[in-house]
This record gives sequence, structure tokens and C-alpha cells, in this order.
Amino acid sequence: SNAFSLISEVPASTPVNVSRMWLAIALFGVMIGIQIAQSFVGEEWINLWTASLLTTSLMVLTRCMTWEQAKSSMDWTVYLTIASAFGVSQAISNTGVAENIAWLFIQPSIAIGGEAALLSSLYVITALLSEILTNNAAAALMYPIAQIAGEALGVDPQRIGFTLMLGASSSFISPFGYQTNLMIFNAGSLKFWDLARIGIPFQLWMWFGAT
Repeated sequence: SNAFSLISEVPASTPVNVSRMWLAIALFGVMIGIQIAQSFVGEEWINLWTASLLTTSLMVLTRCMTWEQAKSSMDWTVYLTIASAFGVSQAISNTGVAENIAWLFIQPSIAIGGEAALLSSLYVITALLSEILTNNAAAALMYPIAQIAGEALGVDPQRIGFTLMLGASSSFISPFGYQTNLMIFNAGSLKFWDLARIGIPFQLWMWFGAT
């Protein structure tokens, strides 16, 4: 736009490629549409990972974005954290650590009231981990522990899964729990308490609701 003048270079920026906008939307729409259609017919034609790679490749080939932009958009520290969490998760399962930790949940849960107490405590621990790790890493670390505890108390595995899903996706307090938290934390020059004063009541409500 002629209304703006560039007075200093913005690192790693390029002008918006409006001419390729509808092509990018169409490619993305087809990818999502196929995934939705698969859920209705109950048959997998192509998994989301493969579909994402194919769509990304087509966007590069059709010049919706450059190869350099595609590479720079990859946050390797996030992937390394998630991958490491799965490794730790497998290790604590293989060595019996998960079973020992699970009993820390099982015994108090039996004394307090069983299933509700277990689900409540699992939510709290997973949510706290999600405040300092990624949501995937928190869920990966807690799953083997939750699975053993759930089996011992006869809790429906689906309820265990939902509890971990909700707990891992509730990083409302810390700016480091999720990328969007960090984005507004930096952009708004916020302090930790600015997030916490909204996040703590919301977290308590989610804890109650999830339980």
C-alpha cells in the first residue's frame, strides 16, 4: 500500500503474495475436506501427516511460499521437546517408574473416593506439567502413569484419555506453556501476574468441570 513507507528492514519478512491466496486456500481446503470425508466413511485414504507434507510440497511447487519460508517456519525445539518426552515416557514405563508413581495416585484416590479423586489429581498434575512443557510432552509423560492407575481402579480408559487431553490443553497461567501465550506476553509487555490473575480462576473452573 502506498499509505505506508518502509523505514527499516523487518528480518525474515517478505511481501504478502496475494496472487496465490486462493490457491493456498484451495489446497488447504482440500486437505481438511479429505480428512473430514474420511471420518464420515470410516476409511482412511491418507493420514493427516502425509496429507500435510503433500499439501506443503504443493504450496512450495506452486510458489505460495518459498522453500526458505517453509524451513524457517519449523520450530525444531518444540519437536525435540515432544520427541524427548515420548522417549522419557517409554523409559519410565519400561523401568517400572510409572507403576511406582501411579501408586502415589492410586492409594490416596482409594482413600478419598476412587474414580473422581483419581481423575481430579491426574488433571492437576497434567495441567501443571503443561504450564512448563508443551501440551504433547505433558500428555506423553503422564499417559503411562495414568494408564496403570486407571487399570488398578477400573476406570474407563476413555475417561482417562479425556482427563489428560483437557489437562494438557489448559496452560492458562504461564506464558511458557503455549506459543500463543508467549506471543501475547511479549507483544503486550505483560507481567507473569497479568496472565496468572485470569488464568488461575479459569484453571480452577476447568479443574472442577473436567472432574
